[in-house]
Amino acid sequence: MKNNSSKIVEHAEREYIPIQSLFNFRGSDVGIRCGIYDPNYIFQNTAKHTEYDLFHVLSHCDFNIIPTKEKYHELTGDWGNYCELFVQANRLKTPRDYVQFNYDAGGSDQESFERQHCWGPTALKDLRLGLKNGIVKLEIQDVLKKKGYITCLLSKTENRHVLNNILETKGQFSYPLNVTFGDGHQQEYQLILGSQAFLIHAELQGKWKEKNQITTT
Repeated sequence: MKNNSSKIVEHAEREYIPIQSLFNFRGSDVGIRCGIYDPNYIFQNTAKHTEYDLFHVLSHCDFNIIPTKEKYHELTGDWGNYCELFVQANRLKTPRDYVQFNYDAGGSDQESFERQHCWGPTALKDLRLGLKNGIVKLEIQDVLKKKGYITCLLSKTENRHVLNNILETKGQFSYPLNVTFGDGHQQEYQLILGSQAFLIHAELQGKWKEKNQITTT
């Protein structure tokens, strides 16, 4: 009975999170704000501290993690009350790196996974951050894990040309998502995070309808 109850709660949470994100400001339901101690003035030339989205920092900067808010305050004089992580910027990455994600689908096969998650905005739990050319520290993985279910849109690779055109027009972007299935094989998808999942999905639906109309005429 307890297992059934937990499954019901998990299902309800997975269904609720995408709806909740519709009422958030763009990106606020996913973004991880990072307080940055910047003694070398990498990000600004007027202050030794600033705040950026963690994904941007991971892509563009080598840094050390500052373990506590108190230590960040000691270094900067700022408390960073809306930040979830604190770092010291060391240098810019040259070339820049690229954020990607990994997901373990558990015992699901590819067909079942796509049927559940690839036809509209969905929510995934335990997404893992990765970098194309680097490693993401456990402390950062924990920050993402605390967010629980995250609203997103998954797009198959065969839709990439249509999706990329939409993303470019809207000034948005996607991340690579590598999914591992129950039989051990992997498949890459394009991942759009947060409430933008609904807007991009609506645009994709419009393109699919246009294509169907052209095909049937």
